[in-house]
Amino acid sequence: MVCDELPSHSNHGSMFERYRMWLQRSLPPNSKFILKMIAYDVRKQDYPTAEELRKFFDVVVLTASRADAAGQDSWIRRLTCFVQHVHNKSPHIRIYGNGFGHEIIGRALGGVVTDNGRWEYGWKPIKLTEFGKMVFGAKPFGLQQIHRDHVALDTLSDHFSSGSILLLGSTTKTANQGFVKVYQYCEECEFQGRIHGVHQHIHVMTVQGHPELTDSVVTKVVHHLAEEGILKEEAAKKYTGSESAEEPVSDENMPRLKWPGDDDGISVVGKAFWKMFGVKYHDDM
Repeated sequence: MVCDELPSHSNHGSMFERYRMWLQRSLPPNSKFILKMIAYDVRKQDYPTAEELRKFFDVVVLTASRADAAGQDSWIRRLTCFVQHVHNKSPHIRIYGNGFGHEIIGRALGGVVTDNGRWEYGWKPIKLTEFGKMVFGAKPFGLQQIHRDHVALDTLSDHFSSGSILLLGSTTKTANQGFVKVYQYCEECEFQGRIHGVHQHIHVMTVQGHPELTDSVVTKVVHHLAEEGILKEEAAKKYTGSESAEEPVSDENMPRLKWPGDDDGISVVGKAFWKMFGVKYHDDM
């Protein structure tokens, strides 16, 4: 579900293309899985039909956006209702979102999206919860960030206390860096023993950060927001990021392209995404 486009002068392609590249590069080279994606521009009230959802979709992905996830614009309200509908009526379809998508999903599940009181941008290390380590692995990692809003933890307290939603991690500025909602029952595991790992029991996955964006893209977006007067911190005008490379570069040790300084988006979050569908990785064997 395409919720925005990158600033035109960023020269990094469409939002849909950023997500397509991220997911394709996260998929193991010799995997038998095939990525097929359809873009729906929800700002234009473009949605799949109920029949299309039932027949063709394994997951609904909500992209990032500069819009206010707490807003009352008609397209934002409809998107929130759509997430609730898919969650409640089509439980076989998984739901993923990051950035704005994470916030909309949090809102759809009863959380409150609010101003965090400060911007968070650039690559930030994420402190994982114990369950977060089960999903993303025990090694420290980080993601690109660019947001001011967040899904307030206390507004999801009932979910956290019941265990229906599990927090994945936090940063020094944002306590809720993502969460998962797991299926409460798996028929195959019930009758055949525990045949699935934790990832295949995940119904909803969100992260506040941006595994789909490189350092150079975030740098340009930060500059754009500063020029527009949206991001008022003086440091934003001089922000240069941590990497100078514009596009992925080849690495002789990897059979694919990688984004300098942004490998965690692919090797950690992208990997966890694909594991929800049973994709196997060499280091898991």
